[in-house]
Amino acid sequence: MGVRLSELRAWPEHDYSTAVALTLYEDGLCHGCGHPLAETTSLDADPNAQDRTHHYVAPIPTRCHACTAIGLLTPEYDEAPQSDALRFRAERIDDPRDDEHEHTEQAGGTAAP
Repeated sequence: MGVRLSELRAWPEHDYSTAVALTLYEDGLCHGCGHPLAETTSLDADPNAQDRTHHYVAPIPTRCHACTAIGLLTPEYDEAPQSDALRFRAERIDDPRDDEHEHTEQAGGTAAP
């Protein structure tokens, strides 16, 4: 969980119980798809079983544009010392909207960059 056991024991009972429950839940998820392993590994989900109760399909992927931005940056740091210790993040930058730009021009000003 990332918390020392001695610290965890000092938590209020509700917080401790919630942390334990979250850990148990996350431990039961597939690291590849995020679905519960109890469901995804069940014979009930076997696509070849005649008596299956459900199955899974993989729709076309979606692109995370934040991950794309990170992926474009990370190769620049491949040769950095301890590059595996680097943690990258993406920051959202709001672009000016066209209607804001038009409103500013009508008022005689300029749009912010």
